[in-house]
Amino acid sequence: MSTTIKKIKPIIIGYGAQAKSWAKNLKDSGIAPTIALRRQSNNCFVAENEGFKVISLDKIQDQKFNSIILLTPDNTHSQILRTISPAIQKNTRVIYAHGYSTIQHNLPQAYPKVGHLLLAPKAIANEVRDRYLNNHKIPAAYSLEYSLFPKEDKDYLIQLSRMLGFTAGPYECSFKEETFSDLFSEQSILCSILPYLMKESFDRLIKTGISDEIAYLECCFEVKLIADTLIAKGPKKFFELISPNALIGGEKARQKLISNQFKDSLDDLLNDIISMKFFDEIEKTDFNKLKKETVEFWSNSKFNNTFEKMRPQLQ
Repeated sequence: MSTTIKKIKPIIIGYGAQAKSWAKNLKDSGIAPTIALRRQSNNCFVAENEGFKVISLDKIQDQKFNSIILLTPDNTHSQILRTISPAIQKNTRVIYAHGYSTIQHNLPQAYPKVGHLLLAPKAIANEVRDRYLNNHKIPAAYSLEYSLFPKEDKDYLIQLSRMLGFTAGPYECSFKEETFSDLFSEQSILCSILPYLMKESFDRLIKTGISDEIAYLECCFEVKLIADTLIAKGPKKFFELISPNALIGGEKARQKLISNQFKDSLDDLLNDIISMKFFDEIEKTDFNKLKKETVEFWSNSKFNNTFEKMRPQLQ
């Protein structure tokens, strides 16, 4: 085992999707993270079965570690730190995969004796694992904004990112940069326009008599191919490569759909994030109710049913 690996002694709090990916990537890179969970957590058995040492949160003080990687949902971070802070030694690193909780609850000010570091993969949990296994690059962002020892912490985060497979970058930013841009991209593209416009386009095609399968291929499957090309070739080359019909149609739609009203709406979304109005909206929203309603909406859609029917042939 190399000296670099010996220096990395993390405890991962949580064993949800993101934590599983981080833990398994580290384990495959020669690091054996300890998993800390609530005593009653159902994931204790799961983590032990997958080869990890599991401790309860109230036993953290008995462990030898130099960083805590906090990978539970953002809304739990403040409570977890309140619970474990008496047991955390001074100058311990607390590492977050997203900056939201540090900004919303001002955690660096609340817990000044520890260093608050950011290491944020720009990929969802399953991609963090899949891309590691397939030796594909995973981009990431990091921040030393609330570091107690910036030089040592930078070295630590770079080493940790390599063990995790975060080999594109990582790129330095502030906690607010990562948080605001992450929240905005989710609203402006990733979790709004992308899935819902795909569904709206699919629905309109099948209303004209186009088969479910052909509509799905055009409005969903090809999205990945287009995204892959944009990422691999860049926008300039992409628009050099597409057909005349695609170029002419794309420009017509751009002028019609991306109106001044649309741009104003994007500005409103971003301003709500920067002013932290959206943070208050999150606190006031019943997440479980909203999730149930959203999942039911998609479960009852022909778009999702077509995906389920075609998945064996396309994956």
